[in-house]
Amino acid sequence: MEASGSCDPFIALMYGGKEAKTSVKTGKQDPFWNEKFVLSLVPAGKPGGDLEVKVMDRDLAGIKSEFVGRAVVNSAVLRGAPFQGRGEKLELPLLDADGNRVIGSDGKGAVVELQVQMVEAEQLSAPPPTEVAPPPAAPQPDRREADSAATPRSGKVAKRGKVEVVVKSARNLPRTDAFGT
Repeated sequence: MEASGSCDPFIALMYGGKEAKTSVKTGKQDPFWNEKFVLSLVPAGKPGGDLEVKVMDRDLAGIKSEFVGRAVVNSAVLRGAPFQGRGEKLELPLLDADGNRVIGSDGKGAVVELQVQMVEAEQLSAPPPTEVAPPPAAPQPDRREADSAATPRSGKVAKRGKVEVVVKSARNLPRTDAFGT
């Protein structure tokens, strides 16, 4: 990426084998979107349960868009999202294709900000206890979902439902277009 020029960013969300994109913000290193997407939760343990957030730079000349950076939201965070009206803000550092932190033109790390909240959920269950309890008298099968081991902030995890992801903004994006194309 070049040190001069501008960035024409958009965000591509990949979840459950589907992709959704924000609008393009022309010439912005600190774009603001506030765009909402509703995702149906992928069944626990199935591929595609993590939300991949890719920041791309649209090439205005019509050539392929350039990858800027990516972040991932773990499925346990999505399943544990607070219910509507109490969204959880996530500030995610952007990483390049080699897993290194993306640094913006101002020398600071690039980040993307999302807000997630559950808008519809079925079969809620409490997360596993954090204290060690004495073993039960008879062995009981463990019916918890594999990814519910991480305790989300809401205190419950959804096995099925829909989560709303609001792409809020990005900060400190690098300049990518040397000639503004």
